[in-house]
Amino acid sequence: MGYILPVAHYQYQDYHERVQPIENDPFYIDPVFKANLEEQLREREPREQDRKDYQDYKQEQEAIYTSKTIYASKVHKIYSELTGIGRHFNESI
Repeated sequence: MGYILPVAHYQYQDYHERVQPIENDPFYIDPVFKANLEEQLREREPREQDRKDYQDYKQEQEAIYTSKTIYASKVHKIYSELTGIGRHFNESI
């Protein structure tokens, strides 16, 4: 049996510190990626379904607006007949 002396092994510790790989690079630069412009252009093009949905939405809004204006004109007509106010002029300031 042998004895291990309680002596610091400075030479081995220095070697160990030199051989250890550096974990964090303080000047790390992200790699550059190749630009794929055709794919980005395809993503920005409006799809056919989106265009149809927008047209349907626009038609619905126009229908709602016309129904509201027709309803408002009927309301003003009935109000003017009942109160006598607004028969000749239907604008308020």
